[in-house]
Amino acid sequence: MTYKNLSLQELANYVGKDLMEFEYSHPIEIEALANMVGLRVLQISHFNKSGELSVEDYIIKTNADEHPFRQRYTVAHELGHFAKGHGSSDRDEIYNYTEDDKPKEKQANDFAAELLMPEYKVKEMCIGKTKKIIQEEIEDIALFFAVSKPAMSYRLVNLGILDNI
Repeated sequence: MTYKNLSLQELANYVGKDLMEFEYSHPIEIEALANMVGLRVLQISHFNKSGELSVEDYIIKTNADEHPFRQRYTVAHELGHFAKGHGSSDRDEIYNYTEDDKPKEKQANDFAAELLMPEYKVKEMCIGKTKKIIQEEIEDIALFFAVSKPAMSYRLVNLGILDNI
């Protein structure tokens, strides 16, 4: 099956799940979600990149030598490429990016961030807290979502909760 620019909700509908069912289970079981849409996730040692999507083979490859949180983000990112219909490519190596790839990478990153760190839940966790307290709690918030501290920091900035860190 090929996807064409599916939203997170449309992807959830396809696998027969309510999006909230995914969003209420934290951390989300990203590999299980990939499996639900027919993708196998392979962890490859000594892989020369963080991840790769092979649409033809329905495989997401991740670098087994990277931290498990990084691998989770990679699976979500590649799932974003799959859902958005971007197809297979070596676009994941920064030096292989073309100007055409940049919007695709942003879409995949946005998809992964919303999937792993849903906006409503991030905001819910920050309600009533000062920016100083949120900055002190970034590591705990990141652990809750099973993402890296840099990914969580970027998400908080992107949502306007924190200023640049």
